[in-house]
Amino acid sequence: MSFELDPKVRVNVPEFLNEIINGDVETFNLPKNRLCNEIFRYYGDKKIKLDSEISLENFKVLQFTLNQDNLDYFAAICDSIKIDTKAEYFRRLLYVYCNQPRFMREQVIYYSSCLLIKEAIHFKLKLKIRYKDEYRIIEPYALVKSDGETRNYVLCYCNKRQEYANYRLAHIKAVSILRDQPYEHYDEAYVNGLKNNFDAFMSFGKQVKVRLTGDGIKMYQKNITHRPKLIIQENDVYTFECSLLKAQLYFPQFMNNAEILEPIELRTWFKDKYTRVSELYK
Repeated sequence: MSFELDPKVRVNVPEFLNEIINGDVETFNLPKNRLCNEIFRYYGDKKIKLDSEISLENFKVLQFTLNQDNLDYFAAICDSIKIDTKAEYFRRLLYVYCNQPRFMREQVIYYSSCLLIKEAIHFKLKLKIRYKDEYRIIEPYALVKSDGETRNYVLCYCNKRQEYANYRLAHIKAVSILRDQPYEHYDEAYVNGLKNNFDAFMSFGKQVKVRLTGDGIKMYQKNITHRPKLIIQENDVYTFECSLLKAQLYFPQFMNNAEILEPIELRTWFKDKYTRVSELYK
């Protein structure tokens, strides 16, 4: 080892890499120091082979401090693998991390939680999690990525809600396996349907019927964020595979270009919202 074993890390990195790190700090609501420590913990002892040298034509300086556990881990690694330059070693770790799609980076950051979730799924056991500062007991069935490969969700049955649910991996802050509590609500056919037709809003098997104007059709074709899947079209009436929550997020932007027909509870929800809006403009 040709360098001093110090917890402080200072390394020049490509500008794009620095932007990804800063973006993940914001996306996952983590301090940069915590993020970089999690990256090191995951990649620290892995053999990294790059096809080419990392260009530093446009670079930024990235700094963080190893926590005590990771400093001890780094000391052990230095005794088992050859590290010529500390900065180059950490630059390669960060480079490999930043070249992964975001859902993979999320799994790196929450690696310890992923291990427990996958173990519980394998042995069909319940988990106790802390989700948005509230403890819940769930039956985890799958760790699924979103269509855009940007987020991970735990597909599960939630005891508190008494229904199937998707929970964002990044929002789960504590995980423990309840080894004496096996699954109680597992429905293989339904769970496979949810996995094969994954939608973060649990739209599988649910339908919403909407009447669209000509402009409404153009808006549907253009606005892709949270866009529900079209199942049937009959003249100007469209039936979508869509949960109530997804419809509540997607269709308000259509204003008078979309009329919710079914289900009636959703139609009532929109009617109440638009009534309140109209009262503001009297």
